[in-house]
Amino acid sequence: MDAEQSKGGYMRSLFMFLILAVCWLPAGCSTQPHYQHNYSPTTDFSRFKTWMWDDGHPMLVDRLVGEDPVERLVRRTVAAELEARGLKLVQNNPDLLVHYRGNIFRRVADTPGATGYSSQIAWEKNDAGSWLRRSSRVAVLSLFMLDGRTRKTVWTATGREPVEDRRDAMRKLTGVIRTLLGAFPPGR
Repeated sequence: MDAEQSKGGYMRSLFMFLILAVCWLPAGCSTQPHYQHNYSPTTDFSRFKTWMWDDGHPMLVDRLVGEDPVERLVRRTVAAELEARGLKLVQNNPDLLVHYRGNIFRRVADTPGATGYSSQIAWEKNDAGSWLRRSSRVAVLSLFMLDGRTRKTVWTATGREPVEDRRDAMRKLTGVIRTLLGAFPPGR
């Protein structure tokens, strides 16, 4: 083996090591659950007694119109968890506004270079030169609490869970919400 081949093998090994190292970071390609919370340290959370959804839809709308089972489950579980923490759902002038965003990333491309957005797929080339697809299906849910008077964000939490499909995400959703809200209010 000449020095040029040895250098190429070393660089390829170093490159693969770096890819694997990045994928082991919690926010990277990890298949491990990952949760993070953030809050305003200057906010007095004890003054928050009431809340409502930032979109203004009352709970009655959730029961009557909510056609998306994931959205219904999020809203119902968040409401129950906040009630368990002593916060009352109101229709006007809340102390807190609650907002959420979520997504279930799915595979969208089956081959490298296929058209379309494919950030949910990690492509790796093996030693034989073949491309391997590794799915990174993840459900992500972020919760936001805003001060009802100032509309400034005072608390956020994001959870990422590996999921197989939408049904698996539904099974895990209640636990994700409870974990996220386990850190609310701060210092509890």
